[in-house]
Amino acid sequence: MLQGIKDLYNCFHVAKTLLPPNFPAVLEASLDIWKKDTKAVWIEIPNSQLEFVKVCKDKGFYPHHVSENGIMMAKWLLDSENKLPGYSSHYIGAGGIIFRNQNEMLGLKNTYDKFGKPLWRVPGGLVESNETIMEGVVREVKEETGIDTRAIGVLGFREVLKFQFGQPDIYFLVYLEPLNFEIKEDKVEVIDTCWIPFDRFINETAQGIARDLLRFMYQDSKVPPQEYFRNIALRYQPHNVQYPNYASLQHFYYSQTNLNKS
Repeated sequence: MLQGIKDLYNCFHVAKTLLPPNFPAVLEASLDIWKKDTKAVWIEIPNSQLEFVKVCKDKGFYPHHVSENGIMMAKWLLDSENKLPGYSSHYIGAGGIIFRNQNEMLGLKNTYDKFGKPLWRVPGGLVESNETIMEGVVREVKEETGIDTRAIGVLGFREVLKFQFGQPDIYFLVYLEPLNFEIKEDKVEVIDTCWIPFDRFINETAQGIARDLLRFMYQDSKVPPQEYFRNIALRYQPHNVQYPNYASLQHFYYSQTNLNKS
């Protein structure tokens, strides 16, 4: 069997080494095993072994991206829509901060977690290539929780280098206004969704993007969380402009503080 590791999304990454001479036979045997309990497989074909690209293609793999090391081949193993992310220079993610009242926010737990046990997080995920940040986070919240929302503005963002496949990742924290309150969670990826006290969320000891950002921004404020993040912490609101030389609408985010000063 081809050696490698599984990531937290239950996808198998074949180790980045030279593939064995009997690769076609080993690949077929490995696929029989992977199909039992794995979502997808990633295999990087080294530049010195590009003859194996066709072997992978014949087994249903497709070329995901090309780098200086070779060609990354991918295969979705489930009988469902391919959920593997496309390749890009950056990954863009967004999470939604949604309050039901002054102190309760929407939280969920995934079926998987990098800390080994499910922890509360805010709904959200990767923004797709045909979406704005606001459109992406509204869609993700709807898919995961069933809650319809309206995007108000950006609370903050974080950047990290060397994310998936060594590419940078930018994550936006967006304030959303709920349009309904009935939760209909995604039963495949989510094990629990509820309105939880803000203090309970930020006081969990484990690290988390949204948790760390919210904790840093709120600190020891005496203002109720909903009011604080809607009327005080919110800094960037969307402003849309259509340029004659561009086919698509341009989206800007202006600091409300700067606008008030001008």
